[in-house]
Amino acid sequence: MDGELLYRRVLLHPHVSEQPFTRSGGPVQAESGTELIVRGHMSTGGYGPAMRGSAATGFAPADLPADFALSVELAPPLPEGCAG
Repeated sequence: MDGELLYRRVLLHPHVSEQPFTRSGGPVQAESGTELIVRGHMSTGGYGPAMRGSAATGFAPADLPADFALSVELAPPLPEGCAG
């Protein structure tokens, strides 16, 4: 909730032809009731819609300020050849 990066899953190739696209990841080290923000970053489009919630309560769309956790975008691990 404070913008700390807990987990990043880097996809190694595009999934344009795999729609709808889903993947599992983790495990993320957080208690089931810990509220988290989850969001995806596309190489060409920036961040997609954010989700807020917990494993215990589920997730729902969340509106984040435009400047939320800007430093996370360049925090490792990053995909190879990432231009930032």
